[in-house]
Amino acid sequence: MSELLIDNFPEFKSKCLMNLERLFNDSFIKNRLFLYNSSLKQVYFTVDQKNLFKRIFLHYLEEAQNIIRLLDAFNIPKNEQLIEIGGGIGLTYAYLKTQDYKILSLEPSTPGFDNSYKAGLKILEILQIDSSGWLPYMAEEINKVKNKADIIFSQNTLEHVNNLNKVFLALKDSLKKDGLIIHTTVNYAIPYDPHFKILLFPFIPKLTQIFKPYLTKYELWNNLNFITFFSVKKDAHLANLNIDFRKDSLINALIRLDTDEEYGYRHKLLKSIYNVLKATPLLNLFKIIPIPLQTPLVFTLTKKNK
Repeated sequence: MSELLIDNFPEFKSKCLMNLERLFNDSFIKNRLFLYNSSLKQVYFTVDQKNLFKRIFLHYLEEAQNIIRLLDAFNIPKNEQLIEIGGGIGLTYAYLKTQDYKILSLEPSTPGFDNSYKAGLKILEILQIDSSGWLPYMAEEINKVKNKADIIFSQNTLEHVNNLNKVFLALKDSLKKDGLIIHTTVNYAIPYDPHFKILLFPFIPKLTQIFKPYLTKYELWNNLNFITFFSVKKDAHLANLNIDFRKDSLINALIRLDTDEEYGYRHKLLKSIYNVLKATPLLNLFKIIPIPLQTPLVFTLTKKNK
């Protein structure tokens, strides 16, 4: 069996944790991670600052590991140019660099994610990883990157962009003729928000703030675009892109509740429901739920032949 990209992630994780003290002592990194906790209504409740820092950092490592698992399905050669949209604090970029991939990552530190770019720079410095491909651009500014991409990818980013159609057009222009765009994002056709872990007002999620006025205090909430299966499909069509949705994204997200510890902790309600369902045949129903009713959405985009 051939080696998978994910196989060396445990070694990378160990390297990160060996540097945890230095990461914790850097103000940019610490403030960014603690802002994550406070902006999400305190997912973690603890007065132990180092333990809090470690758990949030493990969350970011799990998210990097998750997108690497997804990339593994595409058997990407190391000589292909990868561009990540929404690099977070740089851990996916860092890992791909350690595996000798040609990777550029765009992280603009948009509202709700303040100082992510600077925190990423500090993390790369501490891990002694080349930061020349770590760039402070928005998704629609991808044309500032001279390199045309074989693969463009993002995880939990599209729900934060201002204009999805404009982003799709920009990504298309920066993609090679036979290139591939891979995205995973929330589907707000389902009335649940994974950032704040709350049920939403059906069909018009923004109205949730009427019943939960505290949400308006958070830039993260104010900048969500409430993307859906239908809006993704429409904007892909407008950008003249082929779109293909994975059919197993929901069941894979449920399985993650068991395999990724911090992910399961942050989604306690979903995990409780999953724990009941997995002991019954009802869990199999989640394998056949129509794609428009699945969340997250995992899909690829390709250029149409002229």
